[in-house]
Amino acid sequence: MDFVKEEYRTLAEDETVRNNKELMELTGYESKQLDKLPPDAIMGIGCGNPTAECDLLPGMRTLDLGCGPGTDVLLSAMKVAPDGMAIGVDYVPEMVERAEQNAKKCPDVDKDNTDFRINNLNGGINFPDNHFNYVTANCCLCLLDQPKVFREVKRVLKPGGYFVFSEVTVKKTLPQKADDLLQEAFDNQVVPKGNDVASKVFRVYITLAKGDAIVPSEILGLLKETGFQKTKITVSRHIPGTKKYPKVAKSAPHMVGKKLTPDEITDFKKRLDDVLSDLNINEFASFDTFSSQKPV
Repeated sequence: MDFVKEEYRTLAEDETVRNNKELMELTGYESKQLDKLPPDAIMGIGCGNPTAECDLLPGMRTLDLGCGPGTDVLLSAMKVAPDGMAIGVDYVPEMVERAEQNAKKCPDVDKDNTDFRINNLNGGINFPDNHFNYVTANCCLCLLDQPKVFREVKRVLKPGGYFVFSEVTVKKTLPQKADDLLQEAFDNQVVPKGNDVASKVFRVYITLAKGDAIVPSEILGLLKETGFQKTKITVSRHIPGTKKYPKVAKSAPHMVGKKLTPDEITDFKKRLDDVLSDLNINEFASFDTFSSQKPV
């Protein structure tokens, strides 16, 4: 978890990871949505567009878990204004700071309609019962204690409120050779420096190898066990980049590994390309959006 937190801290502080409209559109955002956001909010670190599956109305209160640079909070704020509130929480202080700055730079959002806070979600959601109309999340639940977080989401939702989130889901296991190589990458903290499409695909492979990608049937079952109703997958999206960027190691020149020497990184890049370039990520994973409702 500390390694993941450090990577997201690095992304939050990277001024080159911005205005990534191509990747955002490939993961479900519309260009007209992105045109309303400041470039620093267009990082492309999510795996769907959960707010598009929410029927947001003026006056509503929304909460975005793992809000990152505030992308989905800002989009929600535009819908719930003028009397509503869109709140984002993240456990990486640097992401919260970036989100706050993005809110100030967004002309379509009033500062009184947004709030950002630091919150380690595994320790609970720091809001009162029956408080929100919608709770959303975008590619962060795979890192969390899902049974605990789901119970907390149900607690803070108003009766009849909705929990909508996008996640990396697993279709089948990776070939052993690929899994071994990706485990090696994780053990040696090898990560792409940046967030182009190839880097995104590599991060999905790492999520699979770590066992963090969620199993759709299991997550739907957990939602029902927690007491949610109307549980369903609303969108199942192909992961972008496989055809346009067939070699995942296209991102390799920008890779870093804290535990490897430069020569070892070069060797790893070659082995990565040899193993992954012939694989289609969409055989193993997809980007799915889930929706469920707290009973009235």
